[in-house]
Amino acid sequence: ADTCSGLPATCWQDPVSGAHVSVHFKPYTYTANGTFSIAAGNVAFHPGQNSQTVIRWASPVAGEINILGRVNSIHDSCGDGVAWSLNLGDRVLQSGSLVRGTGAVFSASKVPVTQSSAIYLVLDKKANYVCDSSTIDMLITH
Repeated sequence: ADTCSGLPATCWQDPVSGAHVSVHFKPYTYTANGTFSIAAGNVAFHPGQNSQTVIRWASPVAGEINILGRVNSIHDSCGDGVAWSLNLGDRVLQSGSLVRGTGAVFSASKVPVTQSSAIYLVLDKKANYVCDSSTIDMLITH
């Protein structure tokens, strides 16, 4: 949709669990339970109460790819941070745990893929899912 909860964004959400992914068309500043901003074009995501949030990329090529990215826990005034992983299918390439308000860079070189291989960026809560808003930037090259 071209709006998400009244905001100029495209989003996919599960209203039952609270899990969502959104791409904002305009800069957005969140002002409840602290403040954070999301720039236009950024991808924001949040795990659900009892579920992970997963972003999937399907390879259009066969061969080797290189992945460079950054995951950021952007809600720095509450919550207990997030856990994340970068997966090729069901194999974890890299993973980590973020304290609220911090980020991590990840990279993987010469990852063998077939056409339609799936790369997943998985975001999970720690003890609770409150204040787990995060962003992802990722570049995949062949």
